[in-house]
Amino acid sequence: MATDRPSLHSRSLRAMVVNALLDWRGAAVLAAALVLSVLAPSPLPGWQTWYWWLAGVAGWLVISLAVFANPNTGAQVVEQMLRAKFDPAAIKDAESRRYVDKGLEYRAQIEAAAYRARPGLLRDNLAETADEIDRWLENMYSLALRLDAFAADRTIQQDLHSVPSTLQTYEQRMKTVADDKLRAQMHDIYEAKKAQWESLKNLQETMARARLQMDSALTALGTVYSQILLIGVKDIDSGRAQRLREDIAEEIRGLHDVVAAMDEVYQYKQ
Repeated sequence: MATDRPSLHSRSLRAMVVNALLDWRGAAVLAAALVLSVLAPSPLPGWQTWYWWLAGVAGWLVISLAVFANPNTGAQVVEQMLRAKFDPAAIKDAESRRYVDKGLEYRAQIEAAAYRARPGLLRDNLAETADEIDRWLENMYSLALRLDAFAADRTIQQDLHSVPSTLQTYEQRMKTVADDKLRAQMHDIYEAKKAQWESLKNLQETMARARLQMDSALTALGTVYSQILLIGVKDIDSGRAQRLREDIAEEIRGLHDVVAAMDEVYQYKQ
């Protein structure tokens, strides 16, 4: 589920252009110019009908440029694209869905902060930071989907309830069985069940760690957002922006490690 950085950037620019050109206010200006060219073709001496068309096109272009230059336009477009890719509605667990949804909100605001920054090194740093956060969101989304899969896996949920009682049953029966061969056979089954239970506990602990990691990631993302606002306000040098990206990279590694651990321990079923 790798996020295609150049593709996202180019598609967001195209979407911003389309949004600006199709903005309802520009369309209203064009429509008004067309109506006036019919109803009042010559409101002033020497006025030509095509003047209305020229005025309508000029007004439409001014509005389109204003919409395109608005920092919120880029933020909204990027958020829409990321919500299409990392759709919170696809996540069944309410808590995980809330984490991802809030993460997307932070990402949109960070994009807006990058657009508001003055052109130059600072804006470039903020734009790179915003792009790296997409990897952060990707890992959060992966965790959410895996938590959903864990909760929906009836076999695992049944095993979590049945295996401990099975172990207890074998422990009791082995104490009462007199036949050595039968007891040895039961012991082998007991050891296999014990190994299964260890895998199940490992998986359960990893899932609990995943939930904590998502909570931690969202908190860190909120902190990053406030730091980015501070960078934008104070216009600090790029050194702080670089340290911020390093902090983000550390969080990304932490999320990726949990995703990898979940995938590893989940293999016990196969």
